[in-house]
Amino acid sequence: MSSPADSPLARQARLLGRYLLLEEPADSVVDAYVEGCAALFDEAEGPRTDPLVDLATRRPALLPLLDGAVAWRGADELLRRKILLMLAVAEASPAHTAAFLDGTQPEPGTLRRVAIELLAGGLKAGLGLTLLRAMGR
Repeated sequence: MSSPADSPLARQARLLGRYLLLEEPADSVVDAYVEGCAALFDEAEGPRTDPLVDLATRRPALLPLLDGAVAWRGADELLRRKILLMLAVAEASPAHTAAFLDGTQPEPGTLRRVAIELLAGGLKAGLGLTLLRAMGR
């Protein structure tokens, strides 16, 4: 029997945590995500089958594209709701305070970097929407 740390929901939590935090999420964040999935998505026994969540889990490199695409479609997609749950759990965790509260002043060139990130996000969303269309969604 697998331990809770090795459950499919825990692996999903680690994947989404790494995507959002750019580092391995703390065990407390993983545990809170698993509990949140059980409460919000009725996944006490394991993750529901959803094509986008399954694709993101099997192919983590597609997660930014899928995230961009479902962000355009709204919060009705299960993948988006799970990303938002992980974001809320991580942001509330003292273990990852630095990821959200840097405390430094913007450096010169920040506006340019923000513009580049916005363009990259738009490109990812466009590619992700194309991928969703190819999946028939």
